[in-house]
Amino acid sequence: FNEIILPSKIYPNPARNFLNIEGDFDFFEIYSSLGDSLLQSKNPSISIKDLPQGAYIIKCYKKNKLVKVSPFEKL
Repeated sequence: FNEIILPSKIYPNPARNFLNIEGDFDFFEIYSSLGDSLLQSKNPSISIKDLPQGAYIIKCYKKNKLVKVSPFEKL
């Protein structure tokens, strides 16, 4: 995976109920720290209120290519 440099922001981090993504992305996936896919969304404001507290990874896609990977913490 070669990360493409795109202007982006993922906030808040840590987060409680929603994770917001600013940037030119088409699709998002949230993974557990063990690599299990938990959520998929096309909406750049993702509800994470049902996820347990812990560490996660968000993967951002553009034109079906993985372009950004970022960790975040759920409180």
